Amino acid sequence: MTAPQGGNPPQRRRGIIRGTAHLGWSLFKKIVVTLIVLFLLCCTPCGAIAFIGAFSGTTSIVSLLSQNKCTEQVGTDGSTGTSAGGGNVNVPNIVKNPPPALPGANIGGAFYSEDKIRNAWIIVDVAKQRGMSDKGLLIAMATAHKESGWFNNPGGDRDSAGLFQQRPSAGWGSAQEVTDPWYATNTFFGGPQPPSPRGLVDVSGWENMTVAQAAEQVQHSGFPSEANYAPHVTAAQAMLAHLNHPIDGVPVAAGTNGDSCNNAVVGGRRAEIVRIARNEIGTVATGAHCTKYGPCDLWCAYFVRWVWQQAGITGPALFDTAWADGVPTEVMRSNGTKGSFKPHTQGTRDGNPQPGDALVYGPPTENGQEPPQGGQGHIGIVVEVHPDGKIDTVEGDTGPSPGAVSFIQNIDPATVTNGTADTYIGGYVAPPGG
Repeated sequence: MTAPQGGNPPQRRRGIIRGTAHLGWSLFKKIVVTLIVLFLLCCTPCGAIAFIGAFSGTTSIVSLLSQNKCTEQVGTDGSTGTSAGGGNVNVPNIVKNPPPALPGANIGGAFYSEDKIRNAWIIVDVAKQRGMSDKGLLIAMATAHKESGWFNNPGGDRDSAGLFQQRPSAGWGSAQEVTDPWYATNTFFGGPQPPSPRGLVDVSGWENMTVAQAAEQVQHSGFPSEANYAPHVTAAQAMLAHLNHPIDGVPVAAGTNGDSCNNAVVGGRRAEIVRIARNEIGTVATGAHCTKYGPCDLWCAYFVRWVWQQAGITGPALFDTAWADGVPTEVMRSNGTKGSFKPHTQGTRDGNPQPGDALVYGPPTENGQEPPQGGQGHIGIVVEVHPDGKIDTVEGDTGPSPGAVSFIQNIDPATVTNGTADTYIGGYVAPPGG
């Protein structure tokens, strides 16, 4: 899915303008308004667009000024975000509820200590007390993971400290306060109490921004970039699921030109597929390719099938072949019961991969069985798509025999192959109904 971009298409004027006086007065008003707009915009390209619009009968100048390429963020329930307005928020006092017993655990392919998991729990608890939306909670969780890895850092860069690396010298509070996880989280969310720099709810339109954009508006990184916070969303989601507060939304870059506004939200079963796949990272086969995913055999397709099954895809939707090259043919012959195959053209980034898709190396085989002699078909699961079109995957049966489940980052679909030149990405399989 692609979020709406730009404004309405130019509309042709209809009817006849009667009277030169009417025309002259109308033209005069447009010239005056346009000059004001150009002055405000300092003759930027956007100002030029407004100038052209004033004389061509396009969308009104007011609407041009208010347009934002990121004006809608589709929610996991299909709803669209609305502006939070920012500022003047009635912030309730929070209670320092003690976290429950939360032992250290492997979450999303990484181990987190008891203290870090308890700090993440505090973020969830404060968000609930503040009445924050799931998106606000996800922004805070991803930001804290990027800034501290959920470690209550007593001191970092300059005087930065705490979960969000807040600086007392910047007005966030005393060193003791910013290293109090409850206080730090409350100030990150913002509002007039307690006094602090601008927090999340003080950012006008934060709910319509990507997670990374909203985080930057609060944190003000020295070198602002979408890449500062976007890579931490999946870790945040894995932690939230571990804390029994799953947020079924995976930000997906729908374009390949690096436009961070080309983001939609894919949730539900896809988010569950990603979570399950990431939790399997590091699993190693034994003996003659033996795993819990299926028979003792080459097992990359068995791994994908197992993950889909754990996510609730059962029955005829499961693949019947162990050979990756045969999966596309099997899917195409299933009339949708096993998902839909999205072909990929070699040398491009087409195919519209999304988290939860199965990525298949090698073109479909004729009979859906073992690949041709010398072919090395392979299959994995897409877990993230970056704004530049590169993707991250979790793949089974990788590395030295008997293979392991691995996390592979920044795959370029335009150039990557698997083993031999003829095993480029053949396409992607979308889960049934996804």
